[in-house]
Amino acid sequence: MSPTRKQGDSLACASGSCSVRAGLTLLEVIISLAIFLFSMVALLHLLSQSGQNALDGSLHTEATLRCQSKLAEIMNGAVPMSSTGWSAFEEAPEWSWEADCQTGQHANLYNVQVGVRRKKSDGTYLEVRLSQMVIAPAQRGSTLVSPVNSSGSTGSSGTTGSGGN
Repeated sequence: MSPTRKQGDSLACASGSCSVRAGLTLLEVIISLAIFLFSMVALLHLLSQSGQNALDGSLHTEATLRCQSKLAEIMNGAVPMSSTGWSAFEEAPEWSWEADCQTGQHANLYNVQVGVRRKKSDGTYLEVRLSQMVIAPAQRGSTLVSPVNSSGSTGSSGTTGSGGN
């Protein structure tokens, strides 16, 4: 008579007598642990890579905003329209910027290129550049400046009279 066998049980037969044995062999446990550990290593690598990608995206966004801000400062005349070397931002010294201003095809028209960069933890630089054609701020009109009359002086128009009737 053979013993009844459940699914997952293995039979060990020695010298003609068969016995039911429940459980896993040591080899099966070692193989399953190896598969589990290899999958954990792959998952940890994916997690660290996704964290690095999220950080790079955040830094790229910040660099773009800083680049737009510095370009707006140049366009408004807050920063002189001249080429500069790399210099640090006052409010964030880990970021640096440079400007390259070249005259365009027309008078008072400049091709301004602004670059922003930051050194990453691996030693490489994250750098963003924006370029725009800009009219010289001194040549642009403004609502804050009083109009100049034909004699070259500013003033208000109107009549003044002498009293006397």
